[in-house]
Amino acid sequence: MSVNQTVPKPHSTHDLLMAKLASIIIYEFIGFFSLLNNGLLIYLILSRRQLRKVMNIIISSMAIGTIIFAIFYCLLHPLEVLSFRINSIFCHLFGPFRNFSLANLSFHLSLLSLEKYIVIAYPFHSSQIITKFKIFLSLIFVWVGAFLLSFFPVFVLRKYDPIDRKCPKVGDAEQEFIYFTCFYALAFGLPLAIMLFAYGSICRIALKHMRDIREKNLPGNAEVHHEIRRRVHAAKPLLIMVGTFFIMWTPYIIFTVIIFIYGRHAAQRQQLLFHYEIFAKLQAVHRDILLPVALSYCAINPIIYGFFNPGIRRAFVAMITCKPYHAYSGGTSITSCNNDTSYKSNWNRLSAAQQTKA
Repeated sequence: MSVNQTVPKPHSTHDLLMAKLASIIIYEFIGFFSLLNNGLLIYLILSRRQLRKVMNIIISSMAIGTIIFAIFYCLLHPLEVLSFRINSIFCHLFGPFRNFSLANLSFHLSLLSLEKYIVIAYPFHSSQIITKFKIFLSLIFVWVGAFLLSFFPVFVLRKYDPIDRKCPKVGDAEQEFIYFTCFYALAFGLPLAIMLFAYGSICRIALKHMRDIREKNLPGNAEVHHEIRRRVHAAKPLLIMVGTFFIMWTPYIIFTVIIFIYGRHAAQRQQLLFHYEIFAKLQAVHRDILLPVALSYCAINPIIYGFFNPGIRRAFVAMITCKPYHAYSGGTSITSCNNDTSYKSNWNRLSAAQQTKA
């Protein structure tokens, strides 16, 4: 197939919907389960006082953004399929809503990683550093930043014309390239650097404490070692969430960069890296496989967090068995100890006992 050849389009909206029926069903499933799982997670957190911790509030904020994305992108996917026939304001917003999903997830995950780093790196001052007011300001910054970064083309590059109802997909090539570069640098590159710094520092702190305990053989080292392990191990759910996020989103972003660079070279009539047939196959894989896989993270993220968080898991079991929450709260959980302030008193007691023995 040459560059100038065009694929014949269906003659009616019904034929077009039937041709994209598999894609529509996939996106409807993603949207439905994103609504169900994230809505359930928000209900479990907000309906139980024991779960209204800093980390869970940030998770709830991220879930709200995912619900908005599921409603206005996944469930309205048939309108995106018909966008070149039904020119409405919705087709103008599908791309920005897809970008909003990436920015919302990455910004919230980076905020969670910083919160966990502060709790572990500054155990005696974390309550003064992490306050409700600062978390509120951080969430405002996350939401405003994700919205402005994602919907910037709507206001500047791809303006909607209410008279002829045209819905442009792209704007000026050079302006699009600048926006494209800035968006992925700020929405993916910067959060990646923050999360690598936070979790790398957590691993470094854990290894340093273990090495100090082993070399110095301090009195009471077993208790201190156990306390450190509990607090570091509490980062496990977030680490799995972040790892899953990058595993599912990175291939899509890499293919997006390749397709964008190819399209820019083709528009400028520069030498292409590969034949158009290979480019068409990359586009098909990018659109039909990698994008649904990346967006499905919105549906499985609450499952990952709920499974590895003992507090959420107990609340879910209590809800489906119609029993009170405290009936399943026996024992001390790793994550709840880290999210609660009770571990700080234990840490202070252990440090005082260690100094007394010394």
